[in-house]
Amino acid sequence: MAEPDPREALLLAVNHSGDSDSTGAVCGNILGARYGLRALPADCLDAVEGRPTIVELTFDLMADPALPNNWADRYPS
Repeated sequence: MAEPDPREALLLAVNHSGDSDSTGAVCGNILGARYGLRALPADCLDAVEGRPTIVELTFDLMADPALPNNWADRYPS
């Protein structure tokens, strides 16, 4: 979290000689949790593999716990 700008933070996380795909994923998760989806650059979001499933799962996790969720049907193993 050395960089407050989400785009610059993501670029910093993925442009180094270490395990950049993992640090990019962790950075994106932290930024998304901290600032919300709208703070993340749209062009970066479009490139995320499996994004529709991730978004669906996110909204399911945020849903009212009193609602039936049929997790086994929605997310088969």
